[in-house]
Amino acid sequence: KMGKRNLKRKKEEIAEDCCFFCKDGGNMRVCDFKDCLKTYHAECVNEDASFLTSNNNWCCESHYCCVCRKASKFMCFFCPTAVCGKCYYDVDFALVKRNRGFCRHCSKLAFLIEKNADVDSDGEKIDMKDPATFESYFVEYYEVIKRKEGLNSQNAYIARDLIKNRKKKCDMDSYEIGDGEDDSGESDVSNFMGSDSDDLDSTTGVKSSGRKKKCMKKLESIKGKVGKDK
Repeated sequence: KMGKRNLKRKKEEIAEDCCFFCKDGGNMRVCDFKDCLKTYHAECVNEDASFLTSNNNWCCESHYCCVCRKASKFMCFFCPTAVCGKCYYDVDFALVKRNRGFCRHCSKLAFLIEKNADVDSDGEKIDMKDPATFESYFVEYYEVIKRKEGLNSQNAYIARDLIKNRKKKCDMDSYEIGDGEDDSGESDVSNFMGSDSDDLDSTTGVKSSGRKKKCMKKLESIKGKVGKDK
């Protein structure tokens, strides 16, 4: 039991220091799913402040398909958007490396960063350098994940191409995607939530980042954009 507690404490220490949704710092909760190190503000997952200290196990959206809500198989590198093997072809999502890739929204931002552009494909002005915007935090996070995962500009270009041209995506090997599998998820989230609950420390994993949470303005703007893109 002590070993599990120490593992949980270690997980909190090495968890990411910005919210996986808005990319800002502050007081956040670490996802309880196995070795997931993603952290979230209560308001970014539509919860109240008690969420940070609740003892109920909680899995972030990365572990659920955004279409059918079954266990996910493929996850976006840069946000909680995820999809199972069966729904892969129905979603604007490009698989890039192992079980990770780009959702439409993150693909668009990554492409703009690589092109050093300030206007998106819809003609909307985007300021990547304004510190009060979501986009500036995304740039910072993007560079960190690129280094960590060994990604390069070509990955961003390929992802954008796959999302824009669905035929190329449909030419991918269906065996690799696993669209015929009954259990298309990386693992069964419901089983994890039930079976592992006794093994988790009763103290919830709360991460406090050195970077203080700043502008709420950008959170509303990104919520609008993500909703629009999906």
